[in-house]
Amino acid sequence: MDTPPNTKHIAFLGDYIPRRCGIATFTADICEAVAAEFPAAQCIVGSVNDRPEGYDYPERVRFELAEQELDSYRRAAEFLNINNVEVVSVQHEFGIYGGDAGSHLLSFLREVRKPVVTTLHTVLSEPNADQRMVMEQLDQLSDRFIVMAERGRNMLETIYGVAPEKIDLIPHGVIDMPFIDSNFYKDVFGVEGKTVLLTFGLLSPNKGIEYVIDALPAILQQHPNVVYIVLGATHPHLLSREGEAYRHKLENLAEERGVKDHVIFHNRFVTLEELKEFIGAADIYITPYLNEAQVTSGTLAYTFGAGKAIISTPYWHAQELLAGERGGTGAIPRCPGHRRGGEPLPFESHADDGDAQARLEGRPGDDLAGGRPALHGELRARPRQPQRAFDRDRRRAQDGERELPVAGAEARSSLQDERSHRHLSARHLQCAELPRGLLHG
Repeated sequence: MDTPPNTKHIAFLGDYIPRRCGIATFTADICEAVAAEFPAAQCIVGSVNDRPEGYDYPERVRFELAEQELDSYRRAAEFLNINNVEVVSVQHEFGIYGGDAGSHLLSFLREVRKPVVTTLHTVLSEPNADQRMVMEQLDQLSDRFIVMAERGRNMLETIYGVAPEKIDLIPHGVIDMPFIDSNFYKDVFGVEGKTVLLTFGLLSPNKGIEYVIDALPAILQQHPNVVYIVLGATHPHLLSREGEAYRHKLENLAEERGVKDHVIFHNRFVTLEELKEFIGAADIYITPYLNEAQVTSGTLAYTFGAGKAIISTPYWHAQELLAGERGGTGAIPRCPGHRRGGEPLPFESHADDGDAQARLEGRPGDDLAGGRPALHGELRARPRQPQRAFDRDRRRAQDGERELPVAGAEARSSLQDERSHRHLSARHLQCAELPRGLLHG
C-alpha cells in the first residue's frame, strides 16, 4: 500500500497552457496529474509569459513572470516565500527564461526560500560558457534534479559533477489510450485503406520533415497507398519571425516531388482528444529530428506508449527508448539527423507485412498483450514518482540537511556580483517495456 504524500502544498514553475509549447503542456499535465492523484494536495502554478499581454490562464495559475523582466522573477520568489508552499517544482529549458542561457531563473532561485526540485528537459553534452554557468548554479540552487533519460543522468554526473543521489530518473509520460487497429480511426481523416505515416508537434525546421517528403517518391513506387500526415501549428516564435515560410517550403517541396496528394498538412494545435485520434490512425510514426543531442521527446514517448511502429533518426532519446528488442537500425536518405551508416529506410519490412508491423506495435491479441496491464499500472503510478521526489526534498529541509537560501547571502551573491551587468539569471512515468519501434541511423 502506498504511503500518503507528506507534501501538501506544491508550486509549479514553467510555461503553462494555453501557451502553445511542449513545456506548457508538460507543466499542465504533471500539475493536474499530481492534483488528481492526491486530492488533498494544493497545487498552484507560476507561468512564464513570452508576450506582454500574457495568456488567458486557468484558475490554477496564481502568479505570472514576464520572461525578460528580471524583477518579476524576484517578485515571484517573494510571493512563494509569504505563502505556505512547501516545495517548488521548476521546469527547466534554456529557452523559456530570460537572460543569457535563461539565467534570469537564477534570480528566482536565489530569492526563494523553499526546497526546489528542477526537472531538466535538456541536458547538453557540449554547453557553452553561459550554459555551463547556469547549470552549475542550478546544481547549487536546486535540491533535486529530475531527468527523463538515462543519458541525461549520466551527463549530469560526468559533465556537470552532480551527485548521483541528487538525481531522480523518471521517464517521460505517455497518453493512456487503447490499442485499437488504426483502421478504426482512419475514416475520421478520409484516409481509409491507406498506410498512414504521422509526424506531429509544433512545426519548425529542426524537425526534419523535408527529408521524409524528399524520400516519399521512392517509397510510393513500392507502396502507392502511403499518405504522410504532418500535424501541428507553426511554432509561435517562428511564426512571429518568418510567418509561414517554412510550411510553404514544405508544401512546395511536396509539389516539386510530385507527392502533393500524399502529404496532408493539418495546421492546428489540437486538443488531447483530437491528438489521440491522429495517433490512433497512424500505422507508422516518424521522428526525423535533426538534433542528435535531443534528450527528451514527448511526441516519441506518446506514440511509443500508444503501441505504434516508430521510425526515427538516432537522437539520444530515440536511441534509448528504442534500444534492444524495441528497435532496429537503418538510414533516412540524405537526412543529416543521423551520423551513422545503415540500410535504406526499410518500409517494405513493415508497411505491407502485418506480422512484422505487429512485432513493432503493442496490439491486443499478439505476444505483447501482456504489456497492456503493465502499462496501466505504470500510468496509475505516474504522479507518485515526482511526488516522492517532492517528499524527499521537503523532509531534507525539515531535518536540517539542507540550508535554505537566504536573500542576499554571500554564498549566493558571488556569481551575481561577477556578472551583474548581464542580469544573471513530469507527465512522468516509467514507460512500459514493450518491444516496438524502429531506430534509423
